Amino acid sequence: MKKITVFAIGICTIVVGAFQLLGGPQEPGREPPLKSFMLLKLEHAKGILGGLATEDFESIAKNAQALKGLSLESSWNRLTTTKYLQHSSDFRTALTTITEAAHEKNLDRAALGYVNLTLQCIECHRYLRHQ
Repeated sequence: MKKITVFAIGICTIVVGAFQLLGGPQEPGREPPLKSFMLLKLEHAKGILGGLATEDFESIAKNAQALKGLSLESSWNRLTTTKYLQHSSDFRTALTTITEAAHEKNLDRAALGYVNLTLQCIECHRYLRHQ
């Protein structure tokens, strides 16, 4: 039960961070590319969490790999500062850990990787808000 609480807090944090980054309501019928991209990232993060909760290692790996793929797209790169590049690298490292753990069917390692991933999201979004 304690693990589920940690995961729930993690996903809520990602959701709040994503919406803070996106800002307020947009023009009806027009979704900006950044918002679409952020929502796609969020869907994959939720997919990892769902896989962790149900011990669906295939879903964990699939969503981690998809999220890592998104992190390599040009839409991802909001800044070119050394600190931002380090945040992106740390994010991808967390995703690699999650993917490896899923392939090993190591739920605890995957869960810890997800907690690290969540922390990476929070730190990067905080950094972007202050830039």
